[in-house]
Amino acid sequence: VAVNLNDSIESAIKSPPVEKAANMSRRAVKIVRNSPERRPVVKGSPAHIKKIVSNLILNAIEGLAGIGRSTLEEKEAQKPGLIEINVGSEKLERALAGFENFTPGDYVYLEVKDNGPPVPLEDRDHAFEPFYGKKPGSGRGLELAIVELVAKEHGGGVGLASDVERTAFRVYLPRAQEVRTGAGGGNDISEYNGCGQKVLVVDDVDIQRKLASKMLKSLGYEPVSVASGEEAVEFIKTHDVDLVILDMIMDPGINGRETYEAILSIKPGQKAIIASGMAENEEVEKAQALGASHFVSKPYSLQDIAGAVHKALFPERE
Repeated sequence: VAVNLNDSIESAIKSPPVEKAANMSRRAVKIVRNSPERRPVVKGSPAHIKKIVSNLILNAIEGLAGIGRSTLEEKEAQKPGLIEINVGSEKLERALAGFENFTPGDYVYLEVKDNGPPVPLEDRDHAFEPFYGKKPGSGRGLELAIVELVAKEHGGGVGLASDVERTAFRVYLPRAQEVRTGAGGGNDISEYNGCGQKVLVVDDVDIQRKLASKMLKSLGYEPVSVASGEEAVEFIKTHDVDLVILDMIMDPGINGRETYEAILSIKPGQKAIIASGMAENEEVEKAQALGASHFVSKPYSLQDIAGAVHKALFPERE
């Protein structure tokens, strides 16, 4: 889906978690936006792009109060806290720090700066580790880990730059060509909508399971998800599904091809497709030889998964 990053920023700033955190902060919080482009469009899930923005803002608000960084002096706490959100574009020919799977091309970046205490040098290499550092409270310390995970799932990356005056996090996401729907548009996927068919999503990454389930639900399917091949096999023993979407590499545990073999031993003829962040390989070919009908490369768009699921469920309509 083509997502306007400016819309995601506006929505995140007005979201209850951000407004509540800003109101409860030890310092008055001012958020300044700077986006020279009216429509900086990226490819991804609107909910997850908004999650990236809101988590970076929440992390900045915490940073203004000194949470997880150096001690905040009382005189410093009296100064207004400034969060600066910058959006821009870059053409990248090589991977920057923070990328996992990189493709050269046009990227949109989101940068969130704050004037709180800097991140200590010894902590900078661990900034994206879940629960690392000194954040108090249940669930704290996950914001940046989720930002990194979602950015990588969307084909991007995230990095940290911190000095004596500013701490800045910058996320890069692949630019999308915005396709307008309506008269003359070619982006209508309503023909791919389902009508309650049950789809089992098998993926060891929580964010990816949630993303796939959200997409499938919006298309009219009934998604259910599990976190491993072993769980999928156990589920199939007692439940019928119309389609299985299999991740190829799940660690630890059996891979997608092995999972599909086990499923077929229980439910011969079970329809399946493969979704993976890795290129097609011998294991994918073996899974397709067993009967998996399509391969979808992650991160995939709504159009990608809609087409693959529809073709797998209704081959006679193609």
